[in-house]
Amino acid sequence: MAAVLAITFTWPVCAQDSPITPDNWMSHPQIVATRAVYNEVTIACKEKTCTAFDRTVSSMGEYVFRKIVHVDPAFRIRLLEIDQGDEGGTYHAAIYYDSLSRLRFIFVEMETYDNDAPEDQVVQKTDFRIYYPISPDPFRIPMWVVKSENGKYTELGTEVDVSDEIQEINVRQPYVEFHDND
Repeated sequence: MAAVLAITFTWPVCAQDSPITPDNWMSHPQIVATRAVYNEVTIACKEKTCTAFDRTVSSMGEYVFRKIVHVDPAFRIRLLEIDQGDEGGTYHAAIYYDSLSRLRFIFVEMETYDNDAPEDQVVQKTDFRIYYPISPDPFRIPMWVVKSENGKYTELGTEVDVSDEIQEINVRQPYVEFHDND
């Protein structure tokens, strides 16, 4: 009589494949990898290993529209910054790319002023942290978004609507965005 021996191997589920949740997002491997890109680019800009090109697209009175691009020695864009401001508030977007020119992270910060208060006091501060996956296939869709209002997290997840905050920015083609006059 022949005996059949069945051996079952259980492979541990890779943490990178696990879903990002409100409980694990700060330590999830894909978020940590995105933060590493952010840190790498930030350090390169501070140490001036990236070259900055500054362009004021328009300026009229209190209205200012400015773009700054930071390129590495291979002339790959690693950071694109867009600033707009007027008497009602400010908008700042910092768009980070990895060394393969893949969109990885967008930080949007908006401030609304109270024009009737002295020194244009900030009434509302809203920011968005938009994380994109490493894989180039679904990179056009954020894998996680964090919305904060006045320093407190108000929304987390994949369903946070960021269309209004980045709809006018060509984040997929940073060279085109930098040279565009709109």
